[in-house]
Amino acid sequence: MLSVVIPTKNAGQTLLPVLSALVPAAADGVVREVVLVDGGSQDRTLAIADEAGCKVIRGYEGDDALIAGARAARRGDWLLFLEQDVLLEHGWHLDVAAFIDRQDALGRPVPAAAVHRFAIEDEGVGARLCEAWLTLRSRLFGWAAPEQAVVIARRHFEKIAADRGRIRIGRARLRELRSGAFTTVDRRRERAALHGAL
Repeated sequence: MLSVVIPTKNAGQTLLPVLSALVPAAADGVVREVVLVDGGSQDRTLAIADEAGCKVIRGYEGDDALIAGARAARRGDWLLFLEQDVLLEHGWHLDVAAFIDRQDALGRPVPAAAVHRFAIEDEGVGARLCEAWLTLRSRLFGWAAPEQAVVIARRHFEKIAADRGRIRIGRARLRELRSGAFTTVDRRRERAALHGAL
């Protein structure tokens, strides 16, 4: 059903919990494989991925990582793009499986895609503004970011272009799931510093 694509770079501090959140979905047959696309980690990222049984490809970052990961994924008709520091809420895979079943039942030529409810585990105003912006951007423009744990049909992804980490899906085809995807302010700052972006 689902191939998970995770772009990484020095994710040794966050990767294990992220992968652990995928285990129930794998046990239920929702997640068929995890493809880790590494951009040159110097920590334990690759060792953790190997121990967890992930498929690893190297040498890609940014948009290229999403595209390379999608091409390397072989076992799922649907893709889940997930950031290295984003934890999925318990039971998320039931929400995703129901969404995919609905889309498959509709039999549309180009199915819809979905994002999870994004949240930052912080009480600050900045965190709320960031959450609101990502949600608004998705609703107004149909853009989605891996922070939102994007679920998209492989054949749909192959027809669209990724732009600066935002996947342009189209407002009419983008759905919001009830389950959450969580990160922290510190993790977002670390990733931004690592990639030289805000």
